[in-house]
Amino acid sequence: MKKPSKKTIICFAIIIACVAVAFAAQWYINVSVPAQLAEIKEEQAEIRNTYTVTITKAFPVPRSEEPGYFYLVYAYDLDACIFRTFEMDDWAERQNTSDWFGAIEVGETYTIEVLGERRPPVSEYPNIIWIEGLYTRDDGRLTDMLWN
Repeated sequence: MKKPSKKTIICFAIIIACVAVAFAAQWYINVSVPAQLAEIKEEQAEIRNTYTVTITKAFPVPRSEEPGYFYLVYAYDLDACIFRTFEMDDWAERQNTSDWFGAIEVGETYTIEVLGERRPPVSEYPNIIWIEGLYTRDDGRLTDMLWN
């Protein structure tokens, strides 16, 4: 039997190293990243802010993993003089997001309360959890003023 050449041994070592790197990357994607995202969601659950904004654009976005939509709302923050992006999505205390989305109007100014903060690396936005003047604070139902 012929002894393998130095070139063959180096190629084999490179292949083994590539396979090891691929397994490590797959582990990182499957184990580490979801754990980091769960940590971020826990941190965001504690972050609440209030903004006075003028709505500049709003539209539904189809969900990729389940049926239905969430909504992106673009607005101009009157206090900070910058544009911000918010999300409207169902959460534990509100399951009528489409009603909320349907009630806001482009060009109107609202005081909103949001949960979470903007995280560009994972495309997360603060979730609008309350809009002053449109909804009661206790149960999230539409107030009479919307329909008058």
